[in-house]
This record gives sequence, C-alpha cells and structure tokens, in this order.
Amino acid sequence: MNARTEGHITLRIHGIKTDEGQSKPVDGLVFASKLGTMIRAMRAADRAKSGDARFNYAIHDLKPTSALVELIEVPVKGDFLSTSSVASFSECIFAIQDGRADAALKYGTCAHYVSQLASGSGSRFGYGEILANGFEPIRVDNFLQERTRTIVEKAKEQSQEWFQGVAFGSFDGRVEEVDLRGSLPQIKLLLSAGGREIDCVLRNFSTDEIRLMLGHRVRLSGRAFYDGREGLPVRIAVSSADAVRVIDGGQDFTRWRGAFEGISPDEWDDGE
Repeated sequence: MNARTEGHITLRIHGIKTDEGQSKPVDGLVFASKLGTMIRAMRAADRAKSGDARFNYAIHDLKPTSALVELIEVPVKGDFLSTSSVASFSECIFAIQDGRADAALKYGTCAHYVSQLASGSGSRFGYGEILANGFEPIRVDNFLQERTRTIVEKAKEQSQEWFQGVAFGSFDGRVEEVDLRGSLPQIKLLLSAGGREIDCVLRNFSTDEIRLMLGHRVRLSGRAFYDGREGLPVRIAVSSADAVRVIDGGQDFTRWRGAFEGISPDEWDDGE
C-alpha cells in the first residue's frame, strides 16, 4: 500500500478472518460506503480549517484484486493550494488516537465521519488501513471507533443547542455561484453579515432571472432548513424575492417577470 506524494491517500479494507486464517471477500457495498465516508471526512476537515471544501477527489489507482483505492485531491478551482485536506484529515485522526479532544474538534465534523468510517470493524469487515502524505499508517478498527466515540460525546456536551427544523426567513447576501442544471437550480449565497456561504435552491424562477442574480447583492426569502449544529441554515428553498436589490449600478430587477413583478427599488432603505 503506497501513498507517495502530497495530496494522495490510500484506503484498504480487509475482510473478516475465517477460522482457517483466511480473509473473507470484502463486501462491495461496505467498501463503497467506507470510501464515501472517508471523502466526507476529508471535506469536513478541510472546511473546518480553511472555511470551505476546496477539493474534489479523483481515483489515482484502483486494485481490481483487492479492496484498495488510492485517491488524489484535485482543487475545485484548479488553483494551487498550500494546505492539504488529506493532511488535515490525518491530523484529526492522530489527535483522536492520542485522546486530544480539543485538537480533534478543531476539524469540525471530521471526527463524526471517522466514527462512521470505523463502524462495523470486526463484524462487517475485518479492519481498514489508511496511508496519507507520509504519515504513519492509520488502522481503522474498534480501537479507533472507541477513541472517536469519546471525542464525539465530548463534542455533544460542549455544543450549544440551536434550532433544528424548518422556518421561513429572509437572507441578504451576494450570489457567488449559479448552477442551472436540473429542475431545482442552485445558487451559493454569501451572506452580507458574517460572510458565510449558504446553498439555496430556487423554485419558479426563470433561467434568465437566476443568471441576473450572479455577482449581485440580493435579499431572498423562503424555507430555511436548520440542522441544530449552528445558528445558520444549511439550505434555503427560495420561494420569492420580495425585497431584491441590485447595487453598483447593476441590472434593474423590476424588469423581471414572475416573482419579481411589482418590486420597486424605492421600497428599499438607503441605509445598510
């Protein structure tokens, strides 16, 4: 098993050992699940350290005769990045193994995914191995799961209770990204207050209306979904734009159709 360079990570899942000392074949669903969980853990660690999930993960090597895959992280925007999500993920696991809860929890929900990664060792699979960025090999087994469980329980005790559920709300921010694919187009709203990014899906908006939002400041209203982990929603289902304003001399939204009909810039306050 070999992860040779920065940004490479290798996962291998071993089957349960039989009474004869042989390893049973690894279930394909188990292997796929563990691979997906590891990727989510790396994205969580990267998001916690840098403020965003900056990488996708491409298969660099796949062994057809064993449950082994090597991934390489690929920057989403194609830029060189000085920090690695693979390194952050590895640092989180070593903090978990050492019992350094505060250090592990700096990587957000990574510990939660590590617990899922180790879950089922000894019953659904034998154990796993991870090798990344020249770190010592990481064994994914019952020990790691127990160590992680302790960290996760501490995180629950320390966490502040937030609202969990769905509530209607309005949010002011700048549209940074637009994805027009599918029946529910998606945008990324960078909030004016705090600079946090929120995923939004839009209903009853035309493609032209959505395109005009890109790069402009808007105020969107709709159903906001909260997961109870923080005070901000994880997604907004935008149903209307009752107070949408374009700044910096941009497009006049009053010319739009549908949800924007009847809106006048005069309805806005001049103050921020």
